Amino acid sequence: MKQQHVLQHFVQFHQHVAVAATMAALVGGSFLSWTSPALPLLQKPNSVPHVTDEEGSWIGSLLNLGAFLGALPAGLLADKIGRKATLCILAIPLTGSWLMIAFAGTVKELFAGRFMGGIAIGAVSVVTPMYIAELADSSIRGALGTLFQLQITIGILFGYLAGMVGDHRALSFISCALPMLFLITFSWMPESPVFLLSKNR
Repeated sequence: MKQQHVLQHFVQFHQHVAVAATMAALVGGSFLSWTSPALPLLQKPNSVPHVTDEEGSWIGSLLNLGAFLGALPAGLLADKIGRKATLCILAIPLTGSWLMIAFAGTVKELFAGRFMGGIAIGAVSVVTPMYIAELADSSIRGALGTLFQLQITIGILFGYLAGMVGDHRALSFISCALPMLFLITFSWMPESPVFLLSKNR
């Protein structure tokens, strides 16, 4: 009976850790859906900055380009400083990119904010599943692995709902709360035991 209680507590702990870790994916989902409510607002004649159709295509594409580049060194960084430390550090560019977008006065600043956010999302997409796989017990690893995709879809839904405010700057400020919430929540979580063992800790 006692052993079953300990195992249940162990499983619940892993579930909480996985939810906290995949909040980074929720942030990624909000970036993916931002263009849908924001671009029509930015393309209005009185919008500052004003975005053309071609510039709008670049705003959407630069996120994916940044994600491609961000994914490449993410595994190496996670092996060097740890999975938890890497994810916590990534909360900084995620927050910074939303602030850049919120305060952007030119299209180039929007480009920079989206590109920086893409780099962080690409890295998150590598490190978060790695962290969950190494931390979770084999009996629930598959179930917890689905949380990453679920959180992305929740983030997309969040972006659409937040877009109802009808102002691209307000939308960006609202979205900026997500990476800060992720950092506050995840900073209390443990490091991956696989990484600790690799460092003889």
